[in-house]
Amino acid sequence: MTLDMRSACESCGIALTPDGLAFICSYECTFCEACSGAKGYRCPNCRGLLVLRPRRAVDAPSCEAQGLPKITEERGAPLAVLLRRFEKPDEIREFNKGRFEVVRIGGMSIGRATYQPGWRWSADVGAKLGASHCTVEHVGLVLEGAATAALDGAEVITMRAGQLFFIPSTPHDSWVVGDAAYVSLHFMGAEQFAR
Repeated sequence: MTLDMRSACESCGIALTPDGLAFICSYECTFCEACSGAKGYRCPNCRGLLVLRPRRAVDAPSCEAQGLPKITEERGAPLAVLLRRFEKPDEIREFNKGRFEVVRIGGMSIGRATYQPGWRWSADVGAKLGASHCTVEHVGLVLEGAATAALDGAEVITMRAGQLFFIPSTPHDSWVVGDAAYVSLHFMGAEQFAR
C-alpha cells in the first residue's frame, strides 16, 4: 500500500506537489507548512502529530516497478530542518506585567517568559486563574534578569541569567528580583503555564 500523496492542503487548498513540502498525520490528512504551523503541528481531525510527508520524485517509478524491496521500518532520519522564531509564536498568553509565548516544533512546546519588574505569579497570573500557587512542573533556562522559585514551606531560590532550572509541581510562587526584566525559556510545562 503506497502513501496517498494528496495534491492540496486540506485547510487552505493550496496546491501540493509530491516532491514538495507537506505535513501529514497517521491518517494521511495533508496540510501545507503554513497551515501545519498555525495548527501547532496537530491534526484538527484526529489531534495527532503532523509530521513531514516523505517526498516523491514526480517522474520516479515505484519501488516495486524497479524491483526494489519495500522498506517496512522507519529509518528515523529527518526529511527537512524546521526553523522557528519567538517573533512568530504559535500562541501568546498575556497577563499583567508579563507575557508567555509558545512555539511548537519537533513535537515539543517551548515557552519564552518575559516578566517586568514587580511581576509576581500569585498576583499577576494566579489571581486571574483563582489560584494562589503555580502547580506546573518547569524545566528552563534563564536568559536575562533574576526571579525566585518559592516552593511552599521551602527555601526561596533565586534563578539568574545563564542558569538552568527545574521546579517541581509542588505548589510554588515566583517573582522578579530587582529592577530588570526577567526572560527565560521553558522546555517543560509550556503547554500548561498560565492556564
